[in-house]
Amino acid sequence: MTLLQALVGSVLLVMVPLTLLRHVRSVPLPLNQLKLVACFGAIGLAFLFTEMAFIQRFILFLHHPLYAAVAVLSAFLMFAGLGSLLANRLIRKGQSLAGMVLAVIGIGLVGSIYLAVLGPIFELFADRTLTTKLVMAILLVAPIAFCMGLPLPLALARVASTQPAFLPWAWAINGCASVVSAVLATMLAIQFGFTLVLILALSLYALSALTFPGIMPTRRIQP
Repeated sequence: MTLLQALVGSVLLVMVPLTLLRHVRSVPLPLNQLKLVACFGAIGLAFLFTEMAFIQRFILFLHHPLYAAVAVLSAFLMFAGLGSLLANRLIRKGQSLAGMVLAVIGIGLVGSIYLAVLGPIFELFADRTLTTKLVMAILLVAPIAFCMGLPLPLALARVASTQPAFLPWAWAINGCASVVSAVLATMLAIQFGFTLVLILALSLYALSALTFPGIMPTRRIQP
């Protein structure tokens, strides 16, 4: 029911106004823009999938849901923001595609390593103080969060420079996916475990990289 509410609410509050409000500098989203939908939808789902998976894994390490949420969310926001700063430099240098590919490779490598080593690391630091564990949590989240800060600004900049009429749709698709993903991640984790949620997140980031070149149209569309 919560997932249904998230789906309906995101459509009513984001998609419907964008479709109906004529003063928004946008055009109807045609069916041939499926790569745009896939790219921004995948980024929105993957970011929250990863956050939720890490929060749940770190509850065991920090022994309290509040500590895990504060440490993980703070680290994700801070280091993803630093990643976005790097994305801005890559955009100015015309290296958006290379940045996107490297970011997704980094996310995949760090995420895959963590699937194997997070458990032993938690055991190694199990008897340390809470302060030490909080610092360790932030340091562990930092590499993957930094890489995760790159895809969205790189993709938005690509749309803004090549098809600005679709920029509101890019924001809307990503926003709706982000709203739904928090609930969907919890449902999937309950049924299949958070390891699967993280694997799905890594797969979605790979999808965003694959569809990233396709969001450039053959002709420029103005609002």
